Amino acid sequence: MNNQLVPRRSQLLAPVTVEPRPASRSGGRGRAILRRLWLIPLFVVLGLGAAYVWSSRTVPLWRATGQLILVQRAATVSSSAQAAYAAPMVESVASQVAMIQSRAMAQRATDRLNRAPGGPPGGYRVDQVQKSITASAPPGTDVITVSVEAPSRAQAQAMADAVCLSFVDWKQELAQQNVRAALAGLRARSIRAHAEMVDADRALAAFNEVHQLVDANAQRNDFLDRVSTIQTEVSSLTQELASEKAHWNGVGQQLKTLNLAAEHGTGVRDDALIASLQQQLNQAEIARAEAGRKYTYAYPGVLPGMDAQIQSLKTRLSQAIKGVVTNKTPSLQDQAMLTTEYPRAQDAVAMTEAKLKAAVQLQAQLKQQSQGLPATDAESSRLTRAADMARSLYVSLQAPLNEARTALSLASGDVDLTQPPYTPRAPFRPNLRQNLLYGGLAGLVLALLTILITARPDRRLWTLTALDHLAPGSVLGSLPRFSADESRMLAGPQPPLEAAEAYSLARASLSLTLRSAHPDEGWSGQIVLVTSSIPGEGKSVTSAQLARSLARAGKSVILVDADMRRPSQKTLFPSDQELGLADVLAGDVDVEDALVASDTTGLSILHSGTPGRNPSELVSLPEMAETLLTLRGEADIIIIDTPPCSVVAEALLLAPQADSVICVVGAGQVDEDLVRTTAASLAAAAGDRVAFFLNRAPRERREAYKSYYYSGQAPRA
Repeated sequence: MNNQLVPRRSQLLAPVTVEPRPASRSGGRGRAILRRLWLIPLFVVLGLGAAYVWSSRTVPLWRATGQLILVQRAATVSSSAQAAYAAPMVESVASQVAMIQSRAMAQRATDRLNRAPGGPPGGYRVDQVQKSITASAPPGTDVITVSVEAPSRAQAQAMADAVCLSFVDWKQELAQQNVRAALAGLRARSIRAHAEMVDADRALAAFNEVHQLVDANAQRNDFLDRVSTIQTEVSSLTQELASEKAHWNGVGQQLKTLNLAAEHGTGVRDDALIASLQQQLNQAEIARAEAGRKYTYAYPGVLPGMDAQIQSLKTRLSQAIKGVVTNKTPSLQDQAMLTTEYPRAQDAVAMTEAKLKAAVQLQAQLKQQSQGLPATDAESSRLTRAADMARSLYVSLQAPLNEARTALSLASGDVDLTQPPYTPRAPFRPNLRQNLLYGGLAGLVLALLTILITARPDRRLWTLTALDHLAPGSVLGSLPRFSADESRMLAGPQPPLEAAEAYSLARASLSLTLRSAHPDEGWSGQIVLVTSSIPGEGKSVTSAQLARSLARAGKSVILVDADMRRPSQKTLFPSDQELGLADVLAGDVDVEDALVASDTTGLSILHSGTPGRNPSELVSLPEMAETLLTLRGEADIIIIDTPPCSVVAEALLLAPQADSVICVVGAGQVDEDLVRTTAASLAAAAGDRVAFFLNRAPRERREAYKSYYYSGQAPRA
């Protein structure tokens, strides 16, 4: 096939070869921006005018500003271990700022303002004062700036003075209240501590007088020291006895093992034997060397006997040395040492047992003596401790009590006024110069944004002319844009008249294309593949309506739904048949059994079915080619609805087996670059057998269509 066999919209049978013409993005956008530069002065003037009008209509406001500083003073009343005084929590700058802007502080300032003469008619209101107060603090500092806004300079100054002074006075009142509360608590605790101390001293004196006790503590402490010492000694002797018994048993076990080894004659190592054997071996080797100079082996009874003696000495010496090197066989010296150590260990165990027995007896005697101590000793100790604690508590309260008395006269708040409020002569709002600057900048920004937004080139494909120049193949036709109700009719067997005529024109163009491509075959099993660039461009509806149009023209048509991921033909042609193309390719059913009739005579449907594996793998199977060959013998034309070819690969895999490929393009839905990419991919797969169909074309084409076909009669709704 060649371009001569693929008619374009304006010249169906003439050979046409149109190269895609890329549009200049940067140049077109630059010219669009230059054409809109007049918006800049217009928006700037509008911004300046709006700023001037807003400034002239804004009520003037004066602002008075003062400064406070947070002074973190140390507590003048010490916090004792008895919690005699609870120092106030150290406040942060943020908490001070929040308190200045609180309603309670506004109420104090309002009361101060209303007590002073010269206020506005009706006096100041709390809400008015609170809204006018603004407090802030620079990060990392203890300085608080207080600002008050008012419609007159005098009111701003008065309100700022009232706010700052009220806050300083309030903080001083809080400090004095804290000291008074601390002083009252310390006095009450001191009185109670003195009474408890007197009672404890009286009870102790009376007890000692009745029991005639002089120094009960010394007696008790001495006895307790003796008990503790004997307990320590018993524990130490017990541990020592256990250690000595373990040593005694270990020595006995080792001695027993050595004795058994000595009895058998093989287990005891003799170091003296090694030295004797070495000496004998040396002498035998010297004698052998001297005899070797005098005799030969032929001389009977000399050299062989000496060699045998030397070999015997070497064997015995090797066995003796092996026992020494391995250090696993005990020696006679070890046996003698253990024999001496065993009775010593036995004597040590007996001596320690005697010491332990004497210590246990002494411990029992002391325990019996402790039961006989007078119970008055414990009571005396209790009374003494109570008296000491009461005296210590009373003495510890005297220092903070004296500090609290001094701090009451020196108490001050943790906030000082560092800069009295000051109000400039000119109002701070409106600021005409600043407002004009902001208005001009806002106008400039809006102008630039408007230019950039409106000058942005639209790269989407909208018109049939654009598609005609962009597409490398023929344009079969276009479908105008419909309303929502009319669009729903496209899914049914009776589409709007304009749609039916549009699909008839596409059918005629397709017929010419197929007839030119196969002049000898006619309509014998022609395969037409329908796809798009992206989802939503109308490929499935186009496939369905084109199949209906061909069937109404007397052709036998089979519509195959090869979009097994998002099948749409089951919605356009409702059916109870669950089997389809996927089941045919899997070998579960024959293609004739999977075909179902439609609502149009001559049109059969092969639904997508339920794929058991990846659809791209299914259409790549040899069974797909066999299925298409079978379908060629069943109908005049087979239309295959495939997924978008820029999303998945099914359309590109099936395109080589099709006699014609129709790419549906949704006007205003797809970018020109994507259309070029899609066209290139389809051309690579199907050669020059690619055609295009524009869906949702601009409405002006529909009006032109109506004016031609509906002249002299009322158009359909």
